Amino acid sequence: MFKPTRRLAGAVIGAAALVAFSAGVVGAKPKPGGKKDSGVIYAAITRTSHGNDYIAGTVSDKLLGAGAVTFPTKVISGPGGKITLTVKPVTSFYKNGSLSGTSTATLTFNATSLSISGKISETKGSGAAKGHSLVATFTGVSLAVPPASPLAGPFKFTYKGTYK
Repeated sequence: MFKPTRRLAGAVIGAAALVAFSAGVVGAKPKPGGKKDSGVIYAAITRTSHGNDYIAGTVSDKLLGAGAVTFPTKVISGPGGKITLTVKPVTSFYKNGSLSGTSTATLTFNATSLSISGKISETKGSGAAKGHSLVATFTGVSLAVPPASPLAGPFKFTYKGTYK
């Protein structure tokens, strides 16, 4: 059985946040009730520096198409089997602009699996996304192959939200 490290737990939470932010649709016109959006993100830890994990990934968004996401995360300790984190900033990049904000996620793990769930709120846009926001929920899993720790990733996230 693996012992989750603070670094890996932060990376997973960051990846979760990454998923949610990717859901933003840059350049879409807001409508009164918002526009439903969904997508899939694949992400992994790209490097660790000064106590931070840096996570990056690709996104396939229903409204926006292909994009990229990135964010730094610092791991905190949690009770065995469950970790809750807040990640900021999370930034998603698309052809005509970007969105950024914060995310919260809960990781539940055991020796061979990891499940992730969370929420995201993107409130800052640039380029065509200026003035737009996204609120979404997401779930995720580790794609790690045993004996590797499920906290090591890579990760797959699916999200659903409302873009305004």
